[in-house]
Amino acid sequence: MSDQRQSEDILKIIEETSEKVDRRVKFYRQWNAYLLVINLIASTVATLLAGGMAAKVADRANRVGGWQIGCGIVAALTAIATITSGLYQRLKTSDHLTSGVPCSAQLKALRFSLLASETDINDVKSQYRKILEKYGNYIT
Repeated sequence: MSDQRQSEDILKIIEETSEKVDRRVKFYRQWNAYLLVINLIASTVATLLAGGMAAKVADRANRVGGWQIGCGIVAALTAIATITSGLYQRLKTSDHLTSGVPCSAQLKALRFSLLASETDINDVKSQYRKILEKYGNYIT
């Protein structure tokens, strides 16, 4: 097989792998942002409501009012914050981003070196194998 044909084949493989990694990175970036924002909002609002209700309950200890509804809202927001924390830990979004971003960068650099210069095809294959060894669990 000619060097040109091998270069085209390995370039296609690198581009497909890079696209796959980029999709995963995008997915985990989005989920990372969603989960953190939801968690922050739910936790903050629950804390503010609970603090406000505690002040009212202490102020009006003998009266029964709408604080039961407020407690229900605080409980729901706290549950949402707990669920998003659990999802964040379970999905391991930060771990995936820690692997995905450098993997993507290395694939792009390899693609660039293949397109921009007279790089030895065997050297490109070797570098690609190293990327697969290092990030294989992320790529597959």
